[in-house]
Amino acid sequence: MKRLISKLLFISIAVCLCVAFSAILCACDKQKHDHNHKFGEYEITVAAGCEIPGELTRTCSVCGYKETEVISASHAWTAFNVTLEADCDTTGEQTRKCTKCGKEETKPIPTTRHNWSEYKITTKATCKIVGEKTRSCSICGAEETEQIDKIEHDWSGYEITTPAKCLADGERTCTCLGCGEKESMPIFATGHAWSAYETTTQAKCLTSGEKTRTCSKCGDAETEIIPATGHAWSLYETTTPAKCMTAGEKKRTCSRCGNTETETISATGHSWRGVEVIEQATCEQDGYQSAICSVCNETSNREIIPAFGHTAGKVLPVTAPTCESEGINRVTCAVCSKGYNEKVAPTGHNYSPEFTVDRAPTINEEGVRSRHCLNYKCTSKTDIQVIEKLRNEATFRIKIVRGENQTLIPTTYNPMIKIINEKGVAVVTTFVFGNGDKEHIFEKVLPFGTYTVSIVNDLPKGFECDSYTISENDGIYPYDTPDKYPTVTMHLYSHLGTGAMTDGDKKNTVLNDFSVTTIDGKTVWLSELLKEKRLVWLNFYYNDCYNCKIEAPTIVRVAQQYDVAVICFNGRDSVDQIASGAKSIFNFPDSFYIVHDIGNAFGKMFGCFAYPLNVFIDSGGLVFESVTGSNHASQFNEFVKNNLFSTPQTTDTASVQIVQMPAILPEKRRYL
Repeated sequence: MKRLISKLLFISIAVCLCVAFSAILCACDKQKHDHNHKFGEYEITVAAGCEIPGELTRTCSVCGYKETEVISASHAWTAFNVTLEADCDTTGEQTRKCTKCGKEETKPIPTTRHNWSEYKITTKATCKIVGEKTRSCSICGAEETEQIDKIEHDWSGYEITTPAKCLADGERTCTCLGCGEKESMPIFATGHAWSAYETTTQAKCLTSGEKTRTCSKCGDAETEIIPATGHAWSLYETTTPAKCMTAGEKKRTCSRCGNTETETISATGHSWRGVEVIEQATCEQDGYQSAICSVCNETSNREIIPAFGHTAGKVLPVTAPTCESEGINRVTCAVCSKGYNEKVAPTGHNYSPEFTVDRAPTINEEGVRSRHCLNYKCTSKTDIQVIEKLRNEATFRIKIVRGENQTLIPTTYNPMIKIINEKGVAVVTTFVFGNGDKEHIFEKVLPFGTYTVSIVNDLPKGFECDSYTISENDGIYPYDTPDKYPTVTMHLYSHLGTGAMTDGDKKNTVLNDFSVTTIDGKTVWLSELLKEKRLVWLNFYYNDCYNCKIEAPTIVRVAQQYDVAVICFNGRDSVDQIASGAKSIFNFPDSFYIVHDIGNAFGKMFGCFAYPLNVFIDSGGLVFESVTGSNHASQFNEFVKNNLFSTPQTTDTASVQIVQMPAILPEKRRYL
C-alpha cells in the first residue's frame, strides 16, 4: 500500500512539473511566434483514474505548440443498498460500490422512533394502594409502565362519641368511605350561656353594690361588683360673703344621703379706684401718688414720681472742647429757668487721609511725611514716615499696544525702539519682545531728563506710531515696584487705504476704504461710518436661512445697545424679496444698511462659504473677528463690548503725570 501511495505521489509531482515547463515554453514560444494558433482536437494522453487526475493535449498545426488540460479524478458510485434495517432502538446500515476500482463506502441509517399507544389503567389507585397504567409500541411491541399516586381519604361520614360541654372539649369519630379507616377529631368547648345580670345589693354614694348571672346550660353562677355612685351635690350656697382682705365661705348638700361639704371663698382684694397725685415732681425733687379702694376706701402705699430733670433751653459756651480736653457750656432750664453747667466731650483728632511732606527729601538727606490733624489750632501728627533720599535716576517703563485695553500687536512683530536724550544722542536702541500677556514692555534705568521714544523698524502693514516724549517733573519719587514705574504707553494705530478691495479681506487684515449702495439707493463709505461709529458689523444672510433667522434678534439687540453700524448683505434673493424679508422676517430697524450683494461680490471678498457670516471691523479698519454659523450668537455681545475704544489723551502713573500725549490726531488716523 505504501509503495502504491509513493508511486501516485511521484506521478502527481511529474505531471505538475510538466505543466509548469509547458507554460514556460509557451511563454517563450509566444514571444518568438506572435500569431493565432490553429489547434486540433484534444487527445487523451493520460487517462484519469478514480483518485489520480488524467491529461488532455491539443497541438497547433502551424507551429507545433502543445496545450494541455487536466482531467479530474472521480469514482463511479452505484446507488446505496440497505444491508441492515434500522428499528426503534437499533441503527441500520447502507453500502455503495465504485464500478471502476471496486472501492466500497458505508453510511449508517438512523433509528426509528417508538409509536406509543394511549395509557390503559391496569391497577386502580385507592386510599392505600398505588395504581398502575401501561402503553405499548405498535412497531416493536415494547411496553412502558407508570405509577398512579394514591387518592385522598373521603372523611365525609362522622359520629359524635363524646359531646362538648361549656368548659370541656368533646370528641367525634370520622370513617373513610373508601377504605373504612377511622380517625378521631376534637369538638371544642361551647362556652357558658349566661343570663342577664340581677342586682343583689344596691350601690350607695360611698358603698359599692353587687350583681349576679347564671349559665342556662350548666347552672354555674358569676358575681360582679357595682361601683359606688358618688354624691349628687347641689349648687354651692354662700354662707359668709368674702371681703377685700377677708375670706368667705360656701356650702353644698348631697340629694341622696344628705351629707354636706364646705369650701372657702378667697378674699376679693382691693379694687383701686385710680391714682391720685398727692405731690407734684419738679426738675430736681421727687413727687408721689397714691390709689384708693372703691370698696373699703383703704389707700395704697405711696408711689414715688421721679424728678424729670432739667430741660435744656438756652446754651452759652464757656470753654470750647479741644481734640483731647473737655469743654463747658452754661445751660438755662426751659422749665424752671435755673442755670447749670454741662460738660462737652473732646472732639478727637481728625487726621487727613493724605500725607503732608514735613521735610522734602534731597539727594543727600532723607525727608519726613505724616498725616496732620485738620482741627483748628491742633498740631498733632500721626503715621510719621521717613522718605528715602532722592536718586538722580529712575526706572522708566515703555509699553506698546495696538489700542487701549487690547492685547494686540501681531505676535510675529517685535518693535525696535530708540530713546534719544535732550542733546540728540541715542542712549538706547533695542528690540522689545512681547511677554506672556502679548504686551510689548521695555524697562530702563535713566537719569532724570527729557527723552524722545520712537519705533525705528518697519511696522506691520497698515499700522503707524507717533514719537513720544518722557520728561522729568518736580517731586518724582524713586519708585521701586513695577506698578509704580513712570510709564509711557505707545499706541499703534491704522488708517484706511484707498486701493481696490481684494479677495481675502478677512480676519487680522486692515481694510482699504470701500462703499456700498443700499436697496433704497443710498451710498455709504466705510470711512464715513467709522467717523460716526466706533465699530462696523457686516452680516451675510438670505431669507430662507434658518440659522440667520435665529441670530437676527441678537444682532438687533446688541447693535442698538452699543450704537454700532450694521451692513446686511443678501446675495441670493431678489431686491423685492430682500426688502420684504428685512421687515417681515428679520425685523431689521431702519438704521441697518440693507445691500443686494450682486454676484456675491462682497461675500467672496470676506470668505463667505456658509451662512450666516458675521464680520466685525474696529475703528481703525481692522477685521478683528470673522465667524461663520449661528452658534456664535451668544458671543456677539462680548465681541462688540470689548472692541469699543476711545482715543487716549494722557497716561497717569502713581500720583505724578509724566507722559505728554498728542491731544488731537490727524483726521485720517483713528485709534483702534
